[in-house]
Amino acid sequence: MIGGICGSFLVGWQLLLNVQWILADKQAPETGAQVKEVLMFPAQVVGTDLIALTPALYEGGYPENASGEYVVDVAALVLQNTASTGIENARVVLQWEGGSYIYEVDMLPAGGTVLVVDKKRQPFAIHRWTACYGDQRIGEGPWDTGEILSMDEVDMGMIYVTNTTDNKLTDVRIYYKSYLPQEQMYVGGISYCMGISTLDVGEKKALRPFHYANGYSKVVRVVAARRE
Repeated sequence: MIGGICGSFLVGWQLLLNVQWILADKQAPETGAQVKEVLMFPAQVVGTDLIALTPALYEGGYPENASGEYVVDVAALVLQNTASTGIENARVVLQWEGGSYIYEVDMLPAGGTVLVVDKKRQPFAIHRWTACYGDQRIGEGPWDTGEILSMDEVDMGMIYVTNTTDNKLTDVRIYYKSYLPQEQMYVGGISYCMGISTLDVGEKKALRPFHYANGYSKVVRVVAARRE
């Protein structure tokens, strides 16, 4: 009943928000006589509908897989989706002279903000940023999570899912991400996915999602085939 992993969850994370915003306006000192244009934040991620709001320093459970491995002082980036629909996946490169950080994000709804950690877990440092670019794939079809299902959270990580359409649903996939409600921000670029093979009209099923925390996980997309 439960689908395979599509993403990430935080275990014992600590988000250093104060440091994150302080670092955003700083640049490394010039080291040469030739002055080059320096990238300032917020900045458009060239080639995408994403805005890079600020570089960040991250400490906590590594949010880009299910390991929960504790990491300290690694590079992160806060991104916002400015498109009118969700982004299925995107890859972002934040570059400086001599190096770069690489960030990957998927299933980010329209208007959503997410903190993503560098894929190589490189330590954060203040650089003279020179470029921020990437590529993306826009998610086709509906993103309204309440269009075909109603979902009720209960204690102990259980979710009740009800088919609210007039059709039998097959191959239902429910995508969710780690979420900080007070900051209204997702944490971790990737998401989890739970699946249901069939769901009759009005039928309700109980699911226990993998690495789902009530109040700190949020469903971002529901995809299903419909059958009369």
